[in-house]
Amino acid sequence: MGYEIKWKFKANDHLDSKIISKNDLIFVGSYDENFYCVDISTGTCKWQYSVGASINSSPILIENNLFFGANNGIFYNLNINNGTKEWEFKTQGKIVSKPAIYNNNIVFGNYKGEIYSLNLINANINWNFKVENSVTSDLLLYNEKIYVGTFDESETNGILYCIDAANGSVIWRKALKGKFINNPIIFENIILLGTGNEELIFINCNDGDILYNIQIKELLTSSVKLIENVAYVGSKEGVLYSIDLHKKEIIWSTKVNSSIGSHLEILYDCILFGTDNGDFYRTSIITGEIKDCVKIGDTITDAIEIVDNKYVFVGSWDSYLYLILFK
Repeated sequence: MGYEIKWKFKANDHLDSKIISKNDLIFVGSYDENFYCVDISTGTCKWQYSVGASINSSPILIENNLFFGANNGIFYNLNINNGTKEWEFKTQGKIVSKPAIYNNNIVFGNYKGEIYSLNLINANINWNFKVENSVTSDLLLYNEKIYVGTFDESETNGILYCIDAANGSVIWRKALKGKFINNPIIFENIILLGTGNEELIFINCNDGDILYNIQIKELLTSSVKLIENVAYVGSKEGVLYSIDLHKKEIIWSTKVNSSIGSHLEILYDCILFGTDNGDFYRTSIITGEIKDCVKIGDTITDAIEIVDNKYVFVGSWDSYLYLILFK
């Protein structure tokens, strides 16, 4: 046990988007309207690109190109070598979720319910489609289909869509109790996601039928992380759960002192996660025992990334990006 904060890099507002890495570089967007490229070794900024609006969407890298959306409704393609813009595509709603790649197209959605499939090279529209409510979940590509969750603040239900990735046609849609829908993931050819109805639900990929659910009795607010047949998920009440998906039962639960709304990551035999009060935990995946707690000081959400099974990067609402080395 034990840890060292190797360096920290300061942006000008909080860091909320997922972090990605390539070639000893870290890439992260900020609410200060900039996207940053940071050197892994030194924590110095190699370049930054200003978009004129806050960024809390999750980026994606394809070779030397970085794709992400911003709250001004613009989707960007940057060259990672120098931070120059290759192209931009304007939409009518803010973009907060992670896009998906299908063939030579990138697919993303926005808060106006617009979903676009654009050519990676020139941003020409392959197809576009409008769904009900705001696109808030990451887009999941599986078996040539796009799965995406939506919700509206005024509604009581969220909606999960299955869309043909080739042409944008809706294959099925499923209304789900609780307007909050977590990012969908795949478990044994089944869609698994948490909802605002305090449950993990298992949905048939082909027709949207709910196969079964696991009641947690708490609002699930973190991402879901899978290791074989075990799912890990955190709650608004500050409980991290380990759940056997075959037996449909809780293996263990660990209580911390604040809501868990972060992305979850695995480092060897531990699961890493952050909380709303700024604590960053390293916890045993076998027992739930807390090994370390790093006091960051402000909310931690999606900005967590592990590089080379050693370097742990955490972004926080305190505006800092941290490099943490666990001993």
